[in-house]
Amino acid sequence: MLRTSFIVLLVFLGFEGYSQNFLKGIILEEKSNIPLPGVSIFINNTTIGTISDKNGEFLISFPTRNSIIVFKSLGYETQSKNISNFSSMNPIKIQLKKNFIGLQEVRVFPILDNGWKKYGELFRNLLIGTNPFAGDCKIKNEKSIHFRMNTQKHILMADADQDIIINNEALGYEIHYDLEKFAYNFRDTTIAFGGFARFKDLCKSFPNKRKEWLNNRKLVYCGSEMHFFRTVYLNQGMNEDFEIYRFHKSLNLLKQKAINYYKAGKDSRLLALSEDHVLDSTFHYKEYLRQPDSVILKILTSPDSLLQRLENSQVLFYSPDSLQIRYNYKGELPKPFKKYIKSYNNLPFTNFTFIHNKPIEIFQNGSLESIYDLQLRGFWFYCGSFSTLLPFDYWLE
Repeated sequence: MLRTSFIVLLVFLGFEGYSQNFLKGIILEEKSNIPLPGVSIFINNTTIGTISDKNGEFLISFPTRNSIIVFKSLGYETQSKNISNFSSMNPIKIQLKKNFIGLQEVRVFPILDNGWKKYGELFRNLLIGTNPFAGDCKIKNEKSIHFRMNTQKHILMADADQDIIINNEALGYEIHYDLEKFAYNFRDTTIAFGGFARFKDLCKSFPNKRKEWLNNRKLVYCGSEMHFFRTVYLNQGMNEDFEIYRFHKSLNLLKQKAINYYKAGKDSRLLALSEDHVLDSTFHYKEYLRQPDSVILKILTSPDSLLQRLENSQVLFYSPDSLQIRYNYKGELPKPFKKYIKSYNNLPFTNFTFIHNKPIEIFQNGSLESIYDLQLRGFWFYCGSFSTLLPFDYWLE
């Protein structure tokens, strides 16, 4: 396959913190060194983006050093890099490969006929969600999405000829999503998908809708994963009405107490005179002996006990135990979620575990070093779709 590539020279301006960070560069063709204008450059999952000028130059801001910068040009393979890779002041070279028209890779599995008719609703529900705001989200270019099936493994795959354009009329965003992977396993109902999202804020284009959209964004933000990790970063979790519980495995003290009594040959008459003055019967202590050796304790936990702040401003978050996060809404639970979310005492909660049993780094804007280190269940999982997704440069007004 014939390929060509071009080079990106990158220079850092600014530093991480509450001030803006900037990345400056020039995009050149590798062999000829001719500047390439019109290349789309954006920060993944934000509204931040630009294009290279006639000289192939660009200047772009970025929120945190874990930000993913994406380079796209018509006909070229999408290239992405973590900003943290550009920690040097020396120019960085990135080669982006281009496929010539008509030389597409041969797919192992053919495109399904009437694929959208068969699997479009499933795809839409998995990508956009089924929460109350999902009905206000439209995929504008459904015909560009193709489906393939691995019949042996019962896995549905999807790809697209171009960015999937999602118009979120509930939050006021147009999202361009470069789908890199989509695989749904019908056997265990698991899904794996990923790509790069570029947000466009529609408030300026539709000022009459601005108030409604800002209100809906606030509604989605409060109690969200982004909200939680931002407040944890600032160590203000309890002040923001979040409650954190640890599910800690502990020795069953009642069973251990029963074992100790029977080892000492005590019976119910002696139990009445025991040091804790608990009047009980031999029957009850036999019941304790039938209990498991350990029990799971639900412990209210302070966020600072889960944080490690390093000298280089890094913030690490970890618990060896599974966690439950609850958000106490001020007043009644918002109507759009009241009938749909899983709740406890009318409060939405999320359970999560650290899959790799190691700390994860969290950043000021609520993003994580790796989203694949956490396994989510509950409210955040339910809301983890494009219909409720906010860009990482969103902040409450």
